[in-house]
Amino acid sequence: MVTSKQSHIIDRHAALGLLHYAIMSEFTGKTGNRAAVLEEHLAYQVQLEEDGKLFAAGPLLREDGEMAGIGLIIVKAGTLDEAKEIANQDPFHRSGLRAYKIWPWKINEGGVDLKIRFAAGSFDIS
Repeated sequence: MVTSKQSHIIDRHAALGLLHYAIMSEFTGKTGNRAAVLEEHLAYQVQLEEDGKLFAAGPLLREDGEMAGIGLIIVKAGTLDEAKEIANQDPFHRSGLRAYKIWPWKINEGGVDLKIRFAAGSFDIS
């Protein structure tokens, strides 16, 4: 993980160059109880989040808003091997109901805006 104090020019571009790993997960032809494995998968995602290893995750959607059957999971890992281990432990991948491909992802641009109103007990993320 890179902090602002460690920020430096990477590839001649003044960006943080945060390295995460993008896991694209798709259904295989294997049959099984997807609903039961989904519950385990979601619990695993929550655990990754609590452990500080999950950046973001969710299904990709078609133009009509329906799920496309592809999941995107972006993890914070120190190495590609660590990211593969995270993917291998996902209940969907362990069961063989889904297979994955993984890519290192260097974040150069973008951001998240967070507004917290303590007295109102509200927040806004955009």
